[in-house]
Amino acid sequence: MSIDNHRKVTETISQHLEEPYGLIIDEVNKYSIDLQVFHSIRDDPAILCIGVVCYRKSTKIALSLGESLIKKPIFYSDSLQEVKQWMKMQTGSSLNSPNKYE
Repeated sequence: MSIDNHRKVTETISQHLEEPYGLIIDEVNKYSIDLQVFHSIRDDPAILCIGVVCYRKSTKIALSLGESLIKKPIFYSDSLQEVKQWMKMQTGSSLNSPNKYE
């Protein structure tokens, strides 16, 4: 993901969700993340934490390299339900909103 794409995503999220919130990344395809995205996440006070649904060990290794840059809680699992439960504990959200993006 490029920094421009990240900005577009966070702008869209902020239009539909109340701050603060957590990000859930569901790894369906292999992709790379620009290091500037990690800095942007770190500097964004609206993002409390990140949950990652990953199916390959290589994804966890790649994203874990960015953990020191993000400096926010990150949770990894191969289960979306587990990630959502963790996110609920971190943000205090019910994750049951009628939001069409959920």
